[in-house]
Amino acid sequence: MPKLNEFLFGGKDKIKKAGTLSADQEQLMSLINEGLTKGEGPFAEIFGDFNKEGFEEGVSKPALKQFQEDVLPQLQEKFIAGNQVLGSGMRRGQLKAAGDLQSKLAQLMYQAQQDQTKNKLAGIQNVLGTKTHENIYKQGNTGAVQGFVQGAGEGLGKAAGAAIAG
Repeated sequence: MPKLNEFLFGGKDKIKKAGTLSADQEQLMSLINEGLTKGEGPFAEIFGDFNKEGFEEGVSKPALKQFQEDVLPQLQEKFIAGNQVLGSGMRRGQLKAAGDLQSKLAQLMYQAQQDQTKNKLAGIQNVLGTKTHENIYKQGNTGAVQGFVQGAGEGLGKAAGAAIAG
């Protein structure tokens, strides 16, 4: 009965919501959102909190090992060659080198934290800037009765106009 009713009297305008993302894109957006909000999933390292332990293992420990195995022995050799091993110059040199290492590590950690913040912001912009749905407007159609009335009205109007004119 609704089809006959629509045929006779016409249909209403309709607005339909349609997705703009493929299934893969929707899954990717979901994973990005999971990484941002929960710090979980495959994007947790990119969008989650700064991993201080990972920085220690991947940057600080190797730098400290290199310092102990390469830099300190080179300093000692320099002072031994200058016959100043027992002087305060060697100790000052070691302290300065250690201070420089700490400063460099602090700078690297700060930069890594800033990069993490930038990653989060980029993820948020990606999620918020993606239009996931759009509205599709479909104009309703004129029914047979409305078409007949409209056509008859035009015909009667023309006939009345001709009768008045002539």
